[in-house]
Amino acid sequence: MSGVKMFALASVGTLLLTACSGDDTAPISATVTATATVTAQAAPAEAPAAETVTETVTATVTETMAPDSPPDLEAEPASDTTDMPTNSDGLFSFGETVTYADGLELTVGQPEAYQPGQYAAGSDHHDAFVRFPLSMTNGTDEPVDASWIVVTVQSGTGEGERVFDAGNGISGDPDSTLLQGRTNEWDIVFGVDDPEDMVMSIAPGWDYDSMIYTNTQ
Repeated sequence: MSGVKMFALASVGTLLLTACSGDDTAPISATVTATATVTAQAAPAEAPAAETVTETVTATVTETMAPDSPPDLEAEPASDTTDMPTNSDGLFSFGETVTYADGLELTVGQPEAYQPGQYAAGSDHHDAFVRFPLSMTNGTDEPVDASWIVVTVQSGTGEGERVFDAGNGISGDPDSTLLQGRTNEWDIVFGVDDPEDMVMSIAPGWDYDSMIYTNTQ
């Protein structure tokens, strides 16, 4: 029977060498069963018949394999886009509300004709003037500095000019910090070439995308 055992162990050793030839890293365990069948002869005079002996040897083979590449843990930056409806050109109509990804809401109301006062500044180069009502609601998780708002207007073939008219309450943009959940409303005025053809670019801060409002749809 000792000859049988030596043969079975040799088979398992071959399996171990074969399984361990992989790359290194995370170990994987596998169970291999080897069966050896040997014909042994008994003493010549006493047992002429052959005897078949079967012995099963079970071995655990550890094979190392290269792991998968680690996942990319770098998070995608949040996008300051809006989920509000726009027209077919991707532009906003005056009166629509833009909601940014962080919850900040911005609305540019319907433009109205405006007549600057005697002491208004910025009213020397245009004959037509338009008032735009603005509204900002802080739906973010932190205070917002409303004074960082950036607004430009293009009309006809020229740039609009911002008008400041303190005598009529047109003094500029807010200076205060807007706390969470609060809304600030104010008006701005631009001198324009054509009140029927206006495109406004507006962003509530330098770190926000600009949104485009127009009445030329």
